[in-house]
Amino acid sequence: MKLNTILAGVCAVMFVVTGVAALLLFNIEWKAFTSAAYKQAFEKRNLYERTPAILANALYSTVLERQGIDPYLRALTGGDWETTIASL
Repeated sequence: MKLNTILAGVCAVMFVVTGVAALLLFNIEWKAFTSAAYKQAFEKRNLYERTPAILANALYSTVLERQGIDPYLRALTGGDWETTIASL
């Protein structure tokens, strides 16, 4: 009889703990996975303005490092890549 009471108490405590955790995690998920949160973060960090330069640098360094790339791609400078990406 005592074991049943202890087991019931443990189950009740676990029910409360998991219920509170579920509510907290649901609210975090509700805020964290909205597009507005990401748009706001991107705007704060000026990611939209910096993206062409970041991508141009990555493409330019990749083109210079790899063999067998077409010569017209090798002729493009980092500024050319940035201008092309920004125009897209």
